[in-house]
Amino acid sequence: MRIAAFTMVYNEPFFLRLWAAHYGREVGAENLYCLDHGSTDGSTAGVVANTIRLPRGEFAEVPRARCVSHFQASLLAYYDAVIFSDADELLVADPARHPGLASLIAASRQPTLRAIGCDIVQVTGTEGPLDPTRPVLAQRGFARFNPRYCKPLISRVPLDWRPGFHHCPQPAAIDPDLYLLHLKYADVALFEATQAKRQSVTWAEEAVASRHGGHWRVAPRGIVARAFPATVAADAPLLGEDAFRALVADRDAARDPARLAAPFRIPPRFTATIPGAGPGLAVVAATPAAPGEAEGQTALAAPAPADQPERNRALLRGFLARRIAFDAEPVIERHAEAIVLPALRANALADPALAAEYGLEVATRIVDGGAYTAEGAIIPEGLHRAGGRVHMPRPDLERGLMDQGAARRAPFRRSGRWILGGSLHHHFGHFMMESLGRLWAMESLDGWAEGIVWTLAAPRAEGNARFAATLLQLPFVRDTLRLLGLGALRHEVVLRPTAFEHLAVPSVLMLNGPPDVAAGHPAFRRFIRRLGEAPGGPQAGSLPGLYVSRAGLVAPARFAGEELLEQAFARAGWQVMRPEAMSVPDQIALYRAARRLVFAEGSALHLYAYVARPEQRVGILLRRLPAKAKFAEQLRGFGVTEVHVADAIAGIGLPDDATIVRGRGAGARHGATVLDYRVLGDWLVERGFLSAAERSDAWAALDALPLPAEAPDGVATGPFMVPRQLPMPR
Repeated sequence: MRIAAFTMVYNEPFFLRLWAAHYGREVGAENLYCLDHGSTDGSTAGVVANTIRLPRGEFAEVPRARCVSHFQASLLAYYDAVIFSDADELLVADPARHPGLASLIAASRQPTLRAIGCDIVQVTGTEGPLDPTRPVLAQRGFARFNPRYCKPLISRVPLDWRPGFHHCPQPAAIDPDLYLLHLKYADVALFEATQAKRQSVTWAEEAVASRHGGHWRVAPRGIVARAFPATVAADAPLLGEDAFRALVADRDAARDPARLAAPFRIPPRFTATIPGAGPGLAVVAATPAAPGEAEGQTALAAPAPADQPERNRALLRGFLARRIAFDAEPVIERHAEAIVLPALRANALADPALAAEYGLEVATRIVDGGAYTAEGAIIPEGLHRAGGRVHMPRPDLERGLMDQGAARRAPFRRSGRWILGGSLHHHFGHFMMESLGRLWAMESLDGWAEGIVWTLAAPRAEGNARFAATLLQLPFVRDTLRLLGLGALRHEVVLRPTAFEHLAVPSVLMLNGPPDVAAGHPAFRRFIRRLGEAPGGPQAGSLPGLYVSRAGLVAPARFAGEELLEQAFARAGWQVMRPEAMSVPDQIALYRAARRLVFAEGSALHLYAYVARPEQRVGILLRRLPAKAKFAEQLRGFGVTEVHVADAIAGIGLPDDATIVRGRGAGARHGATVLDYRVLGDWLVERGFLSAAERSDAWAALDALPLPAEAPDGVATGPFMVPRQLPMPR
């Protein structure tokens, strides 16, 4: 879903920067628009938003509302939904229910949404001046319900706003998970300066006669005493809880100032929902980098809320409890000064102390490391679960930094715009299925990103620097990234805590998981098709048959006697391919050229799926039991209409030095899958991969090949075969 946000401003140096930082993180800075109504203080310069200058004269609310309504309708020609708000109005989704505004909007069935209006207030007796470099709600703990600010500000349809944007004739429902946080009263000094500036505005006679904007024309002194409480009751109820919901639901509350005066406590889960406004547009680092600071200098993480680790644990528990699936609407989160921790260990929960740190009761194969906001909140889109492993960071950022060692605790800073690639795998299949899953966003970002950030999918006890350098030089990694148009970008494997000036974190749209996700999300499939678009190679359909072998690998990754199977296909006029000995472009060329393909089940199928032609006929020879359905489902998802799966497994053949306790399969991981080649030959004829004559001529040597003897009862030494009726290796 594409979402735009826009505002109209006049001389708003603080609130505009805060508005841009907040909505840029929610919907992407490229989707921000600023209607500059004649600013004279330079406050719109340097703000990351599409800025449109408007002439300024006498101020009137009616033409302003008309202009905003028309602009919103225009944006809807290019976006699915549009947000409008004044610069001091920040819409926030309840973090307990939604990871952000985009998620809430996508989940709603309402065409237009009203928010629950709240004034953030400074309690002057206990809360100091607002620090613009820190998140607002890390400094303000109280808010008042304000029914006038339950505005209809998010819509998928054109709206005809009335002056002040409090109402429109179109139906608009309050979403109980959506809050409008109005910051007019967030700081006494800021309020007084803003109110004084607004009193200097020249109002049109019609606006004054209509009583529009009367609150703008009140002297600050007349408001401060009643708007800013010195103290708040120690037992003040929580925003969003029962007392608050009762007040929101009571229509008479809007006419009872006494009931609206008492502030509510803001729950800790909202602390990180509004970033800081500066310097620049950074979400905030505690010691922000000065302009022109050299890349690689140390940056300090912003202080995390005291309960942030527990909130992170709750997020991780919820993530693990959900089924593996794609986001309903793929998103690209944007974060400034996001911190990425390197992966230090795999199988982290083998250590009971780490299991306790994560707050998990069951053993889980975890690879730590990952992305956090500057305030220490785990970025949800940075989590990844697939292939029997969970890639997720430690709940406590501070503790994670401490475990890096004394010399590496303070994050380095990398300037520029980066995208989180996630876990970089050294295994070909996992690289194809997992490491590429976020790169679809490069198409949407359209040149925005200067580099890709990786973490190690399999960290080692030592030597990670050399390992990381080796990974980036692996031919299949280099070839694939180049063919996707990403080879010229900077690629950084994070080996120490690093703060990135701008980090995009996209949804994972290819998952090594159940069959229903094996084909990837349509957005991923559209992007990955780039691999098959490179020119050169044989003409499509020029190769009658291609057998993709695993004979060059060691047991248990191959079939027993697979060299004989290669020879049989060659006698039948097929080309035999060992993909591990070929470059990615050469593999793709053969895949595209073949009319018929038979694969020994394995990782080569993943690359083939990305470049397959729909009219090709494909056979998959099962190598493991129970059978994995994901390979066939992936091919069908990528458009191959004729996919056949052959189960000709007789058992597992074990070598001379293997021993086994019958029925337990001990040592079977050292064996190779034994195919019944007679059964396989018949299957190839039945499915049209070989003619009867070709089988007769090419298959005679395989038909005569006897199956290995089965293991005797008790303990025995090889060679022998464990039949398929007994436990077999996965």
